[in-house]
Amino acid sequence: PSLKSLKKKYPDVEFLGYKFGRELAEIYSNACVKVFPSRTDTFGIVMIEANACGTPVAGYPVTGPIDVVKNGVNGYLNKDLYQAIKQAQKVDPKSCIAYSKKYSWDEVASNFISSVQVHLVLRLKSIITRLCYSMPMVTTLPLKTPRLAPSLLT
Repeated sequence: PSLKSLKKKYPDVEFLGYKFGRELAEIYSNACVKVFPSRTDTFGIVMIEANACGTPVAGYPVTGPIDVVKNGVNGYLNKDLYQAIKQAQKVDPKSCIAYSKKYSWDEVASNFISSVQVHLVLRLKSIITRLCYSMPMVTTLPLKTPRLAPSLLT
């Protein structure tokens, strides 16, 4: 809704609109830095997409970017966005690509399955513990030594 006013306010900025697939990958690949200016977006898949194309990310050190960007590895975060951009430009594109692989479908699925398994084990332990403590205590008396019939002794 603000596009018209933003174009007027920033005449040197090219607003590209929605992009998908190869066209988006080419834009990321040709960028020197992906600037993630939001202080409120969570996670932000666009940061991982940019990294997968070899483009470092610059942003604020807030929830979302701090979960994805490691300073000097795949981008840079700073309270001063201009400084974040300057530092991100120094990041090696190969490092960005390598880092993005931890967010591949295989890696994410494997992490999810591991998390579910851990949760299930903890849940089962909790259920077993509750069952054990809710059962009445059964005491066993020592068994008497059986007596053998005298006729069996000979």
